Amino acid sequence: MSSTARAAALPTRFTELVGVEYPIVQTGMGWVSGPSLTSATSNAGGLGILASATMTYAELEAAIAKTKSLTDKPFGVNIRADATDATERIDLLIREHVRVASFAL
Repeated sequence: MSSTARAAALPTRFTELVGVEYPIVQTGMGWVSGPSLTSATSNAGGLGILASATMTYAELEAAIAKTKSLTDKPFGVNIRADATDATERIDLLIREHVRVASFAL
């Protein structure tokens, strides 16, 4: 196998449900899990997660758009369940066809 060849995917119920190659989830980490890390994880075959707790709604909207410009693979967004605008954020994820939502609290 050449050094550029990828290992075979690891199919599991999770990978089938979410649409990723490997059952690896990069968690949402405030100020760290932005579009670059999230898309890199997704492009590598795992599930990247944007951390939205440290973002305003407008910043989240822009981060989702940026992530979509960097990957065509599934990714998710982590949301604080007690956020005052949680309902609006969920509506945004639905509109933008974000594959996974995870929740803190």
